[in-house]
Amino acid sequence: MSHQIESMMFVGEKPWHNLGTELPLHVSAVESLQPAGLDWAVELKSVYAQLTNIEYAQAEGFRAVVRTSDNSVLGVVGDRYSPLQNKEVAEMADIIAGEGKARVETAGSLDNGKKVWFLVLLPGEIIVKKDISEIQKYLLLTSSHDGSGTYRLLFTPTRVVCANTLKFALQGKNDEGISIRHTKHAHIKMETAKNSINRALDFYSRFEILANVMVETPFNDNQMDQLVEDLFPCKDNEMATRTKNNRDKLASLFNLGAGHEHIAGTAWGALNAVVEFVDHHRGTRVTEGKNESEQKLNSIWFGSGSLFKQAAFDKICGMACL
Repeated sequence: MSHQIESMMFVGEKPWHNLGTELPLHVSAVESLQPAGLDWAVELKSVYAQLTNIEYAQAEGFRAVVRTSDNSVLGVVGDRYSPLQNKEVAEMADIIAGEGKARVETAGSLDNGKKVWFLVLLPGEIIVKKDISEIQKYLLLTSSHDGSGTYRLLFTPTRVVCANTLKFALQGKNDEGISIRHTKHAHIKMETAKNSINRALDFYSRFEILANVMVETPFNDNQMDQLVEDLFPCKDNEMATRTKNNRDKLASLFNLGAGHEHIAGTAWGALNAVVEFVDHHRGTRVTEGKNESEQKLNSIWFGSGSLFKQAAFDKICGMACL
């Protein structure tokens, strides 16, 4: 399924995808709802099947998620589904941000409102020895209105010099963030999720330790060549032109990537080469009528780009015995 940025706001430097409405000053997540185009709610409606021109039968056990502002149907869900409104997600972002210690930098919706997000910047930076760039600590809060996913809070480190999004699960898939299902108990779980900042701080503490180990771990050209081959395998022993171009580009970033002056030849350099490739050079399949930047953002955060990075991270850690 293609994804499209329906609306978005940002504060500060314009995002690389050149999308969204700029705000001159930081505001709370709740205050960002209107400029981000998220000042709407959803409600559940009965679902009916048309039997004839005049006869309809109710589909028991199913409900349509309808946006009240324009009556658009965002999805069809089961009876246990309980909507989580945009305002509730914003309030959660503000709880995490708390007393000016963190701030909301972007917010918006994807795929005509089916998915919404708030990106929160935590205070402090991660410093990696030898690396000329600091790492900023972000939390990405997302929720879906089409029944396709849970409420999620994802740990999303970002390397400033190249805007690389270093989102990985360090110890299994449950380590990349927190998920809460859309059920009638979700609001109870939200109370527990208020303590998620502690999980985030723990993740970033472990991330900083690992990053500093990786930058001290040698990773030679032969290992990089093997990584590239693993990530872009040949089919039937024949290398397609696209595969060759991808291999060549990724291999070049190992030594020539943004800010690689002092991290080339290390496991940290290999990882950032992959991330830079995905975020800035990897081709994005664009559906007719959609915008490449919109679909690329979805891929990096939620789709194939995120999966590609995780696969590379796991391979690099295995090859470097980390």
